[in-house]
Amino acid sequence: MCMSLFRSDKNGRREPKQEPVLEKQHDKQKIHEKELATIGKGAGISFAGKLLGGGLQYFYAVFVARILGAESLGILMIGITIINFAGVISRFGLDFGLVRYISLYNGVGDKARVKGVIVKSLEYSFFAGLFIGIVLFFNADAVAVRIFRAPELGGIIKLLSVSLPFSALMLNSLFSIQGFKIMKYTVYGQNLFLPVSNLLLAGILLIAGLKIYGVVIAYSLSVFLASLLSIYFLFKVFPAIKHLKAVYETNELFRFSLPLLLVVLMNFLIMLTDTLMLGYFRPKNEVGVYNAAVRTALITSLVLVSFNSIFAPVISDLFNKREIRKLEALFKAATKWIYTISFPLFLLMTLLSKEIMSVFGQEFIGGRNAFVILAFAQMVNAGVGSVGFILTMSGRQNLMMYNTLGICLLNIFLNFLLIPPYGILGAAVASCVSVVIINLLMLFEVYVLYKIHPYRLNFLKPTVSGATVFAMLLLAGYLFPGAGAVQRLLINIPVFITAFILMIRCLGIDDDDRIIINIFKLKFRRVFT
Repeated sequence: MCMSLFRSDKNGRREPKQEPVLEKQHDKQKIHEKELATIGKGAGISFAGKLLGGGLQYFYAVFVARILGAESLGILMIGITIINFAGVISRFGLDFGLVRYISLYNGVGDKARVKGVIVKSLEYSFFAGLFIGIVLFFNADAVAVRIFRAPELGGIIKLLSVSLPFSALMLNSLFSIQGFKIMKYTVYGQNLFLPVSNLLLAGILLIAGLKIYGVVIAYSLSVFLASLLSIYFLFKVFPAIKHLKAVYETNELFRFSLPLLLVVLMNFLIMLTDTLMLGYFRPKNEVGVYNAAVRTALITSLVLVSFNSIFAPVISDLFNKREIRKLEALFKAATKWIYTISFPLFLLMTLLSKEIMSVFGQEFIGGRNAFVILAFAQMVNAGVGSVGFILTMSGRQNLMMYNTLGICLLNIFLNFLLIPPYGILGAAVASCVSVVIINLLMLFEVYVLYKIHPYRLNFLKPTVSGATVFAMLLLAGYLFPGAGAVQRLLINIPVFITAFILMIRCLGIDDDDRIIINIFKLKFRRVFT
């Protein structure tokens, strides 16, 4: 039976029925909820993994610091920083290219091009890592003595350089999986297996008496094992890679990725110039204290990184479909959640900075002010949401390159100016200024280019809730000030979080919030029932 699309009014005139319009609006809302659910589900998985992995890495850092002391930790961190920088070069920026093009080609069912992107990325990054690792191995002693005046650093760099090609394989395999909008294997490989194996191997080799070299060998061996596991996960997610004939779009892939290599390198310099310049200008124990502060402050950005992991392919897909308004709605919802979780973390770090830094040992307490400054920088980073990924995934990678180049040069200048007289405090101020400026600049550019921004009035709810709880505990001198540092942490953190959640509930929950909360509840029930 054919249903009429018209109805008669009281005068007998025929008018179009409104149901199709309402149905269309309902469908749009469903699509919005579906996209938000995808982001919430992926971000929840990623956040859980990063929280657990970050906790393991944090325990690892405390473990190493307690056994080796601040000076040995500082030397180790310089070596890892150099290797991480070399690892960024070896990946050619292809990690971003993988997420973008796998999402695009998979979205239109072009499996042959998906395979081409994956194969070329893994091939180039592995051999680049192998070449750079060999170069580093034979120049390690010169770098250690001539630049950092630390001969023992040479052996550390040599042992770490062995991990470079396998690190490239691991990370690009996991980025390939992210292109399919699947996050759980990144959690399994990078956030769980890697830190657990690293911690266990380091413990065994330290017991065997290898000291700092045991820690380094454990690091390289765990990266090798994690790379094998990541490749296995990739074949599991995309089994067609075994038999499909690949179609290569190498020029397009590199045209997108190479400018982003410069962006990633410069972002890396913004984050780690302070460590390298501290190693050059100041005693090595200051590098150890500073890196403990950096590692802890980065906890504030875990939520942002988790949302970015799944939001990046969604951004690419929506821009490809020209659905800017839907992107704006998701941008606002995601940023509100990032801010809601990150802001109380920052307030807790500020309130309990002395207790947190003392976990590493008494000699680390002197870094508490630098720690608070670095935590504020990461709070700003979280508070602007995924602006960098919106620019990158919308094809504005060249703009990102120029942005980051300017901020990188500013960061180097500020570190050169502030580290010699002020040490770790100067390094923290330099990094904070750089991070704040680059994020505000990207926020402005996203608004000018696409007329979108991440803010709504509902940002006031977490702001008021967090500030109120912070003020109450601060005025009370926080709970049990006479107790030990660990006891104060164990008491004040749950009290703060509970009070914050209660205040948020009192101020009301939005519809978008309910979607995300229901996803988390469902995941929780599946785990425990």
